[in-house]
Amino acid sequence: MGACPLALMSFALFGALFVITLHLQGVLGYTPWQAGIRTLPLPFALSVGAVAALPLAARWGERLPVVAGLVLVTAAFGILTTTTTTDGYGQLVLFQIVAGLGAGATAAAGTEAVMGAVPGERAGVGSAVNDATRQVGSSLGVAVQGSILSSVYGHRMNRPTAGLATPDAGDSILAVRALAPRLPDAQAAHLLATAKESFVSGLTHSAAVAGTVTLVTALAAAHWLPAPRAPPEAPVSTPAGLRRTPDAATATATVRRARRILPKTRTHPSCSSRPPQCSTTTPRYDLVVACS
Repeated sequence: MGACPLALMSFALFGALFVITLHLQGVLGYTPWQAGIRTLPLPFALSVGAVAALPLAARWGERLPVVAGLVLVTAAFGILTTTTTTDGYGQLVLFQIVAGLGAGATAAAGTEAVMGAVPGERAGVGSAVNDATRQVGSSLGVAVQGSILSSVYGHRMNRPTAGLATPDAGDSILAVRALAPRLPDAQAAHLLATAKESFVSGLTHSAAVAGTVTLVTALAAAHWLPAPRAPPEAPVSTPAGLRRTPDAATATATVRRARRILPKTRTHPSCSSRPPQCSTTTPRYDLVVACS
């Protein structure tokens, strides 16, 4: 069961990473190098989320960090669905931080669940399943979210009311960026504005689909993953110089066991003829009752 949240989290997150990379270049106008640099908040947040999830998983079990992480990812996609053409890079930074924290927690705890479900001698199988689920989820996420984005963008760009739609403009927003410098200023500005609105519409639709997937996955994980473990009880400390007193039942049982193993006292045969010189010696035992 731990592999399913990993696959669906990868479906949502890596599909969104593909979409926001295009958004950074096509809508915000960054170069490929600048766009790549501006996706760095995501891996940093992933690392922080993974480190924070491990103590929670060790204390409470994998279900809590997995479900909490998926809820955070869902909230991040809720933020992404509110994106408009006037929003700047800050909107994407917020998305990357929230989604990265949640995805890191889900990935770390989900990996623990997958590896804990196989015996030690088959750890390679668990690792392969873990990697395969992520790769399948990531590939499907790029394909599905990219298809949604392309469909919405192409539909809006090729409407008759768009006015300035051209075959190249309907392909992608990056094609519009390349086409705009060859057009008159007023026409280029109108075409860019239409392309940005169309692209952002596709982005919000794909984010809504991904957020729905992560929300359903969080509900399923809360229902089917193993229940949280009870936290370990804190050890009771005994003040220095004091000994814990055993309860009556424990002390009685310990005394009875000791009586069964203590040797019986025997008198040497020669003592009957030489009473003054003989004595019956009984071994001395110090019985210590210990409590665990």
